Amino acid sequence: MNTVNTFGDRVKELRKRKGLSQEKLAELLFLESKATISSYETNRRMPGADILAGMAIALETTVDYLLNGDVETNETINRAVILLQQLSPELQKVALEQIRILFQIER
Repeated sequence: MNTVNTFGDRVKELRKRKGLSQEKLAELLFLESKATISSYETNRRMPGADILAGMAIALETTVDYLLNGDVETNETINRAVILLQQLSPELQKVALEQIRILFQIER
């Protein structure tokens, strides 16, 4: 049975599910080498906030899942969070305002 109890386990599992090599993930995160990804996957190092955010986007997950293993059961919410993370701060504000408008219409 494959367990994903640590940060490194979760990164490795998600990377493999996406079919990414350590080299490719390092490239997507603008890191110099796969050794950095290896050090994350073996829990020798933890990434900074900027790399962690990029990693969540690249692996199509949330920072919360990477750090804590917490999974939101509503996949629609998970996908919305991932999409919002990819927007510029200005567009994030626009998207949130649209959500507020939809919430008022639903009531």
